[in-house]
Amino acid sequence: MEVAQVKKHLGKTVRHRPSGDLYRLAAYTFRWGRMDRFSSQEGFLHQAELQSLRAGRSVLVCRLSDVEAIDNDP
Repeated sequence: MEVAQVKKHLGKTVRHRPSGDLYRLAAYTFRWGRMDRFSSQEGFLHQAELQSLRAGRSVLVCRLSDVEAIDNDP
């Protein structure tokens, strides 16, 4: 998912690409930090907070690039 798509899909159903599961896009975070846990390289991070549709209070935080928008319009 691109940053420009976040506002349109916030609160709607999206797909987490690595697992293929459906979630609700609950939040978007833009911050400065380490690019990954194995690297000392720092940069801007775009993260998505995904709420599980199966277990209501379960949350997954992942890279925004791992989220796929689903056309939710009727």
